[in-house]
Amino acid sequence: MNILALESGADSWGLAVVRIKDEALPLAITIETETRGLARSLFAALGSTLNVAQLELDELDALAVGTGPGSWTGLRVGMTAMKTLAQTKNLPIAGVPSFDPIAQSIWRARDDESPTLLLATGACRPGEWYGKLFECGEDYLGIAQSEWIGSTQLLADTISTEALARGLETPLLLAGAGSDSIAEILRARNEEYSLCQPPEEHLLIELAIAGAAAIQSGEASDPMTLSPLYLAPSNAERNLLNH
Repeated sequence: MNILALESGADSWGLAVVRIKDEALPLAITIETETRGLARSLFAALGSTLNVAQLELDELDALAVGTGPGSWTGLRVGMTAMKTLAQTKNLPIAGVPSFDPIAQSIWRARDDESPTLLLATGACRPGEWYGKLFECGEDYLGIAQSEWIGSTQLLADTISTEALARGLETPLLLAGAGSDSIAEILRARNEEYSLCQPPEEHLLIELAIAGAAAIQSGEASDPMTLSPLYLAPSNAERNLLNH
């Protein structure tokens, strides 16, 4: 399976073409740090990425797209493009929550097999973060708390409380944009933690793997109903509510 993966909800955006067979083989990866020109540059980047992968558009078998939470505009533009591509080329598409590839990449690279908790975070409103809490074990990765919005203090308290309830003594794992701020609180409380920031290339590969797994197991998304995971209103919606 040749699968195209797109993540467009973070501070940077990226495309990857990955061949999924016995293992995942990345054929080409493009990462762009300029997000304001996403609508203008996405399809040009798609063309250049396919050229590097030495594939034509018609040789793609499937699509995977990060569903957020994240940038309202970035998610809307990226997902609209991928849904349009799925419909025009009759390709199966899978929406993957954007924090899941982060957790999968960290879990896959772990040396310590002891159970612990992983908090993946992303930028939201000033003073607040998106968060998703995962439980990691030797042979499993599960969701301890689904995506939510909270202050730095709330996210720090949540992972600490959950660790205490589980009797965990291993360092807590922090990933994403809010990691440094949350780490300050844990450090002040003498709680052990580890900062984990997987390379963006790894996240795109994990996104492709997750999307391929969903499609192969019959859990492809309906492009007509697939939508971003918006936990917070857009700036336009907030401005409207304030008037």
